[in-house]
Amino acid sequence: MNRARRSLCVLFALWAAPALGQAVSGNANHGMPGLLQTPWAYAPPDGTLSLGISSELPYVNLSTSAQVLPWFWFGARYTQVRDRLYQPDTTNDTPYLDKGFDVVFSPFKERQYMPAVSIGLLDIAGTGIFGSEYIVASKSFSMFSASLGLGWGRLGSAGDLDNPLGAVASSFKEPRDAFDPDKDQGGNLFSGNWFSGPDTALFGSLVWHSPARRWQAFIEYDGNIYDNGNTNLQRDNEPAVRRVASATRWNAGVRWRPWSGLELTAGYIRGNTATLSLRLFGDLDHARTTSYPPALTTRVRRRSDQGDTQGWDETLWANQLWVMRFTQQPSTQSARLDAVYARTEDFATDSLSIARLTFAEFPELRSLETRDVRVGMPRLQATWERGDVVAEESGKLSREELIAKADIQQAQPCFSDHCGASDENEARSLVKYPTWAYTITPALRSNIGSPARFWITDLQLKPGIRLQLATNLSLSAIGAFRIVGNLEEATPYVSSALPPVRSNLERYQTESGSAYLESLEVNYFQKLSRRVYSKVSAGILEEMFGGVFSEVVWIPYRNRLAFGVEAAWAQQRDFSQLFDFQDYNVVTGHASVYWNTGWHGIQAEITAGRYLAKDVGATLKLSRIFPSGLEIGAFATKTDVSAEDFGEGSFDKGFFFNIPLELLNRGRARDTVRFEYRFLTRDGGQKLQVNRRLIPELGFPFDN
Repeated sequence: MNRARRSLCVLFALWAAPALGQAVSGNANHGMPGLLQTPWAYAPPDGTLSLGISSELPYVNLSTSAQVLPWFWFGARYTQVRDRLYQPDTTNDTPYLDKGFDVVFSPFKERQYMPAVSIGLLDIAGTGIFGSEYIVASKSFSMFSASLGLGWGRLGSAGDLDNPLGAVASSFKEPRDAFDPDKDQGGNLFSGNWFSGPDTALFGSLVWHSPARRWQAFIEYDGNIYDNGNTNLQRDNEPAVRRVASATRWNAGVRWRPWSGLELTAGYIRGNTATLSLRLFGDLDHARTTSYPPALTTRVRRRSDQGDTQGWDETLWANQLWVMRFTQQPSTQSARLDAVYARTEDFATDSLSIARLTFAEFPELRSLETRDVRVGMPRLQATWERGDVVAEESGKLSREELIAKADIQQAQPCFSDHCGASDENEARSLVKYPTWAYTITPALRSNIGSPARFWITDLQLKPGIRLQLATNLSLSAIGAFRIVGNLEEATPYVSSALPPVRSNLERYQTESGSAYLESLEVNYFQKLSRRVYSKVSAGILEEMFGGVFSEVVWIPYRNRLAFGVEAAWAQQRDFSQLFDFQDYNVVTGHASVYWNTGWHGIQAEITAGRYLAKDVGATLKLSRIFPSGLEIGAFATKTDVSAEDFGEGSFDKGFFFNIPLELLNRGRARDTVRFEYRFLTRDGGQKLQVNRRLIPELGFPFDN
């Protein structure tokens, strides 16, 4: 009971800490923001993503991290223990791999007379064999910065001081629990170990920053003594099999940034070991240039006759304002224009741009209604008067006043290609159906953390084609062809107590051969009312399942809440991933609540229902969407499956990044690269991986 109360106290303190201050910029090495072996209190810039690799024998680390909030850093890493086997009871000589997850809270930023302060929890989920906790303070002066901290666990093994938290609760001084592989603890939180143990240790560092800020030289004092004996026969507390000797707690190193986004660090640790690390990083929150969106192209070739609109149409398309339909009503000197707005996510800006160009091309128009179309459904609409636009251009009306007069609201549903047209109207469909488009993209099909090898992967080419049969009806297919790789070395994972809806991933990866069909589906979108949108899909929906899927969402304009329901009948595909299916099928469905908190761009999604393995439960997903479009998030699912039946990890959980390609390649509007990682892939809590879900396609929330 004492340990339970203590864990709640620690969690509450970490939750409340961010309200006390803000963090400042810094950088991150493997595993934590800091230097070689010791952390500091400087957080990277908000929205920074990084990927690093380091070698400090007998350990090799591969890590990725993100500064999720100004005061919250998250890191995930794989550590290879070179002298320990992954499967010691077999002939497999693959070194042992341990995955760990780290979090750092930075409640105080550095001030004139006050240091920056951070609180870190290292290796909090998994085996916990590298588990540590720390509190560190950092302060800069002139060309130097200094840090001093107190470590627990591995970072406190030197035992300089008694655990000061023992004065708060005696349970803090109890020995830390060791990982027991026979209890399938991997993937669980070792919260009972947080800030516990009889002893703690001091650590610190002193850093010299070069005037150009490209070089740093530093020394540090480690809180980990590694070995606790004087002979090779006496084991220490390190995960390595052989004794990790330590001649001194002092380490030294240099860090070099040859250019933005690359960092190299070299050092000498434990008095006997050289270490080298490389880190790639990017501040994707501020990746957009100040000139975005690009200046609007306004040169329009005049019409040679009343029906020639080619110059106007081409100008709009050149500005990523893709016109689908233009309907004039001569008697009222008005018109309606339906377009796909891909230039920005700001409807008012794009709509006004269309109005200006259209009024210039059609001098007879007095008013124009513009509608934003997403996946064949009108989303928002605005009505612009020529007199108001002219008044804004001459400075007689502010932009805010002009937008207010445009009366932006959700568009009415449109059930035909000539919605709003009558006999006296001139309806021009500027897109002639059917249309088609194709893509050929490179891809990696990978398996990380396999017993056979740490990372096995295939380089693929994925051709895709979409046949647009009507505004809201399409047929699409994606194939995959293996170019080169070693994914055939993947080994099947342990059997599951549940229907193997995901745990047979390796069989799909190895038995699909050099070519397979990823998806082949028909998608139909329909707007049911001003606030209700729907979708129906049928065919091969994803790599492992085909069937029929339907979704309906209710999204009100300028509201932070949305609701959705979905249902599907799905049948499991054959491992060849062509057109054959297995006997297993399931009816699955969920109800969801989507909430845009309005705080730091954080969105929450709660989903409850029946999953692919016929288990029932709920999923919580939290993500932060930055102004640049970068999304960082995490999810967890708990169902009625017991921890024993679920297997190692107890419940499904993971994290993901969505990186807009527009940040890297102008013109690739709304295309994203998604990276999703599950702590452990199991069968409980698994949903269909459906393409083109309504919430991301429609861009919730509708707040502009």
